[in-house]
Amino acid sequence: MDEDEMYEFIGLRAEDERARGGPAVAHAPIEDDNVEIVVTDVVSERARPNKGDLLVQLMNPLSPSTSPSPAAAAGSQLAPRAETEAAAPPPARRRRQEMSTNPDGGRSFARRDLLLKIQSDVQKCWEESKRLRGSNVLLPFAFHCTGMPIKASADKLSREMQQYGYPPVFPELEDDSSAEVAGGSQADHAASVVPDKFKSKKSKAASKEDLKAFGLGCDWRRSFITTDMNPFYDAFVRWQMRKLKKMGKVVKDMRYTIYCPLDGQPCADHDRASESIEGPRKTNLLRKLSGSDLIGLPLKSPLAFNEIIYALPMLTILTDKGTGIVTSVPSDSPDDFMALQDLVTKPALRQKYGVKNEWVLPFKVVPIINIPGFGDKSAEKVCLDLKIKSQNDKEKLAEAKRMTYLKGFTDGTMIVGEFNGRNVQEAKPLIKNKLLEDVTAVLYSEPEKKVMSRSGDERVVALTDQCIYNHTALLPEHHWPRGFRCNGHLMLNSEKMSKSTGNFRTLRQAIEEFSFDATRFALADAGDGMDDANFVFETENAASLRLMKEIAWMEEVIAAESSLRAGPPSTYADHVFANEINIAVIETEKSYNAFMFRDALKLGFYDLQLARDEYRLSCGAAGMNRALLWRFMEVQTRLITPICPHYAEHVWQNILRKEGFAIKAGWPIAGTPDPTLRIANKYLQDSIVKFRKLLQKQESGSKKPKKGTASPPSEENKLLETNFKQVQKLCMPFIKSKKDEARSVGPHALNLKLPFGEMSVLEDNLELIKRQVGLEHAEVLSASDEAARAKAGVHASILDKTPPSPGEPVAIFMSKLDFEAWR
Repeated sequence: MDEDEMYEFIGLRAEDERARGGPAVAHAPIEDDNVEIVVTDVVSERARPNKGDLLVQLMNPLSPSTSPSPAAAAGSQLAPRAETEAAAPPPARRRRQEMSTNPDGGRSFARRDLLLKIQSDVQKCWEESKRLRGSNVLLPFAFHCTGMPIKASADKLSREMQQYGYPPVFPELEDDSSAEVAGGSQADHAASVVPDKFKSKKSKAASKEDLKAFGLGCDWRRSFITTDMNPFYDAFVRWQMRKLKKMGKVVKDMRYTIYCPLDGQPCADHDRASESIEGPRKTNLLRKLSGSDLIGLPLKSPLAFNEIIYALPMLTILTDKGTGIVTSVPSDSPDDFMALQDLVTKPALRQKYGVKNEWVLPFKVVPIINIPGFGDKSAEKVCLDLKIKSQNDKEKLAEAKRMTYLKGFTDGTMIVGEFNGRNVQEAKPLIKNKLLEDVTAVLYSEPEKKVMSRSGDERVVALTDQCIYNHTALLPEHHWPRGFRCNGHLMLNSEKMSKSTGNFRTLRQAIEEFSFDATRFALADAGDGMDDANFVFETENAASLRLMKEIAWMEEVIAAESSLRAGPPSTYADHVFANEINIAVIETEKSYNAFMFRDALKLGFYDLQLARDEYRLSCGAAGMNRALLWRFMEVQTRLITPICPHYAEHVWQNILRKEGFAIKAGWPIAGTPDPTLRIANKYLQDSIVKFRKLLQKQESGSKKPKKGTASPPSEENKLLETNFKQVQKLCMPFIKSKKDEARSVGPHALNLKLPFGEMSVLEDNLELIKRQVGLEHAEVLSASDEAARAKAGVHASILDKTPPSPGEPVAIFMSKLDFEAWR
């Protein structure tokens, strides 16, 4: 069976299963008749949650035994029994009761299940609008069925069928004479015994259903499979290669690459089952020999001073790297020195391996490199210093190598031979070239670590033909895609995702465990650029909490809408918040256009919520502006729609009561951002933080001097030291603040004048300053006004020690008694 027949066979089996009504996902039945699962709407028009109530209840975990299954929460809703239906509490209260029920203190599934319920309802609406049927999108989808990983998997299946039969009978079952397993049940049992055999094989049809459940907007009419069984795709590939070759863009060359002898072709990173990022490593190969009978063989080594050296045993050498034979350098290699010392000082060890005395005892360490701090016998010195007893002291030997190897390479000097006096870094390539020129060595390449293919074969390095071609040559620039989204390997919880190690999740598993949008949220947060994307379960779980908390907050705002401040935005805090919304709209769009989804999530969700929280604190007793909060909720919903479309759709229709779909609402319109206002607000917030820390320090009192302080310096030195410290005290914080400011606002940070009036910003926000710092009274005075300086009274010395500068106000705190006396 070739690879195309195999995939067609798997696909037909899965379709047949669906035709017979078999479930795509099986769930264990609930055996306790007293368990009742109730799925209710998240939002009820008649019963809104009390302020803060839902947020508190969300933190109460739910026992897994009382949690509805993902399938029940997402799709079929279990109806309550007739005898309890009449006494059912209102939906909002019932929802909170369900989320707080936790008899066993287990993990909470309430947030996930509510999100699944929301998303199920949203997808029904989308189905009615034919969005998930490919009517409103242009994105096609390709099922990748070619390439080395799939061929290797198919070949492995073929070999296993030949070896174990079909259904397979693996070795674990052949010796079990008491087992009476027949037909398909035998294959199922074998799969359960051998976890990596014939498991999790999914058809393309099942993958399509998972992607639709994921909320993927795709034109399924244009989907295709990348095999020559698809005549259109096959024709495209042939046309592409013919055109590139005709244009002279296809280049055939030779290069070293990781190679699979079993499959007979090169093996890229994603084609490997282990050590997927390792590349070829070149080594100087002197001679390739093997066999334990080499011990005691007299040899001649190029550039060695001894005419004859003997092959000797070494316990720490790796027999699966290179030839398993290395040239011993006991003068500078701690491992080599201790291996030689063991043979010299331990007759029993010599006898064990049949080593004669004349092969070892006459030889002395020959110095070849001088290393500052270690001399010309660095290995001997470091082994004595660390008190290393034998070549089995692995930890100490590793420390010895760490101390000498790098220093020997960077600072060591050759003291013998043709390159005497040369730095080791310079001498190494010269010695390599000399060996090659004298034909006393050849180049040899091998993987840096052991690399296994998906076929189960160990990889080597080979010099192979490679075709290099350029896709952008096919079409003129105005027909190029507007952008490409690429990343490295996908990691799961900071480790390589691999079925063989068990660190693996399918899309369906992630959806059922965390919900659709929480999975999409974590994927967007996994990373941008060419770094390895890291899908983290904690991020996925936190996303569920954050999305539900945001829903609860919006419900509270709308429930208390009548208490919000009416009219257009008018206060300083209003203008700052409106400006942050405009900036978020513009910057988030830039990130989406650049396919930087993590940045888009940060700018359009995290940062925007931080601006909302700051606005809430800044408003104080005056309260937040109703129109501005509605704009925030609408804008945030639109910005998060590409990442969390189900959540956004629920907010759009059920909370904001908007017409149509969020996915069709379009991008929000932004006003012109005011960078000066953002700089002024940063100045205000930073000043408040500094004031608060300064007051806390003043209230806690000065620190006591430490015991044993040095004697005071002379008057001359004291004057110089005082002047230098004063300059340093003034300059260093200023430089640091300007550096931080330049990162956030750009070159405007280096302007000689502030783009805003400091006094007006502080005076407009005195109530905020008093509230957040904890003051009864506050005034803003100019340090250049002598009358104002006089008001500082005995505290005026603070202005001399730390004079105010542009963007750096100085705070003077007085007790109520001092303030009354001054007045």
